Amino acid sequence: MLIFIVPLRSPKTCSNWADVSELCNSTLHSLLSQTSPNFQIILCCNELPLNFQPHAQILPIVEDFPIPTTWLEGISDIRNKVKRSMIAAKQFGASFIMRVDADDLVSKHLVEYTDNHQNADGWYLRWGYMYPIGEDYIYLRPKFTAISGSSNILKCEVTEFPQSMDTPKPDWLEPVWQHLNVNKLLIPYHKQLIPLPFPGVTFRTHADNMSGSNMGTGRFSNLKNIILKKVFRRKLSTKLIDEFTIELK
Repeated sequence: MLIFIVPLRSPKTCSNWADVSELCNSTLHSLLSQTSPNFQIILCCNELPLNFQPHAQILPIVEDFPIPTTWLEGISDIRNKVKRSMIAAKQFGASFIMRVDADDLVSKHLVEYTDNHQNADGWYLRWGYMYPIGEDYIYLRPKFTAISGSSNILKCEVTEFPQSMDTPKPDWLEPVWQHLNVNKLLIPYHKQLIPLPFPGVTFRTHADNMSGSNMGTGRFSNLKNIILKKVFRRKLSTKLIDEFTIELK
């Protein structure tokens, strides 16, 4: 089983909660579009998104998490919601775990791929896509772990999950929520993630995500990057729309 953990920010930290809710709901729709039914979604939040549709494979966890007011507190908010989700994940048994940001879209083939590779420690996404919402193009992005939290799939045994929110944070929590240097953090556990052999996530850039303003196509500013932008630009094809459940505006 693959467990998707979706930490959703509080409406009190958003400039437009309706837009954030719409993005989250489309993320959930993307997760539910998997070709294999062997998955569970845990949505952890202060408040459910507007127009949330309950589903048997979505476990919502709604609690009064502290409202972050700084960037560092925002990182702690993600950690707390991932930790709370891992406590809940114990009921589903040993699994692959993937944190998914509440505005990203995933390939419908992810669960099927993990089903067929049960002996792996997990994967990191060397490649992914970036999609500026509303454009007719999508951009293939190398070094995807540098820009998206939805970039690692990790095998976790139940014994590695926290018992409660009071459980001290050991190293096992870091690889799940942290998308940088995961393999370095896994060395003590003799685990190693390998590259996923296909782009598994689409990172959507928009006004209310933390890094959309500086990780979008605006990064292609100098001549070299303008050329790279053309190299990595892809037409938003029917195939990509179907694979990632992209809802067109």
